[in-house]
Amino acid sequence: MSMNYNNKQQQQQQQQLPSRMCEETARIYLKETKQQRQQKYNNNNNKKQLTESKATKKKISKLSSSFLDQQQQQQRMERRTNMYETLLSC
Repeated sequence: MSMNYNNKQQQQQQQQLPSRMCEETARIYLKETKQQRQQKYNNNNNKKQLTESKATKKKISKLSSSFLDQQQQQQRMERRTNMYETLLSC
């Protein structure tokens, strides 16, 4: 009787083995695909951040150059005004 019981136990274990292997394989596959998805998401985010930072740098440089242009123009106007005032005072 104990041999019969042992045989049944071995048969059950052998039947469960492929199922366990499938589960483990599926787990590994899902883990890998999750990591790949995460990596792809991270790569896309990094690219997006780079393009955003480039656009921001361009905006900043445009703003700063226009600010400098305004400053130079204001200085020119002040010099002209000063020159006209000195001419008028003569």
